[in-house]
Amino acid sequence: MQRTSDADKKRRGTYRPSRAQAAYAVKDAGKLTAAIVKPANLKCPSHITDDAKREWRRLYILLKDRLQNSDAIALELHAVAVANWRAALARLAVEGAVVTDARSKHSKIVKRSPLVDVADVLFRQVVQSAKLLGIDPGTRAKQTIDPGRYLAGLTEEELQQELELIHESAT
Repeated sequence: MQRTSDADKKRRGTYRPSRAQAAYAVKDAGKLTAAIVKPANLKCPSHITDDAKREWRRLYILLKDRLQNSDAIALELHAVAVANWRAALARLAVEGAVVTDARSKHSKIVKRSPLVDVADVLFRQVVQSAKLLGIDPGTRAKQTIDPGRYLAGLTEEELQQELELIHESAT
């Protein structure tokens, strides 16, 4: 199926600047400012644990230029998942991956600790929440630079120069 051109979308009224092709941004440099997204000024949630707060702050510092208000819950979920996963690993290191079940009268049964399963589930949550935030290697490899966000805060001359560079690289 062929992609609909930006000109056709403008005629129909379905054009969205955030999904525009890079070449279109060069043509309408004056209208690009409408597509600029300002970074969010998020606050660390007070109801999460201290370990989760440390992780939240660490990630916020790394991602503050890319985060939006809609990322607040994903950031919180990731911070809590990482804190819980680390706590499970620490407890697993103390108690061990193998436990004995003393319920039997004649012999002790050796089995895998339930903490291994808990740590595994928490690890999967960490991986999934990392994908939501775009901080895992696979997601980062697929990301492209959003010209509106990248060009925020530039003067008109700098903006025009950057747009020309984008146009040259797109052709």
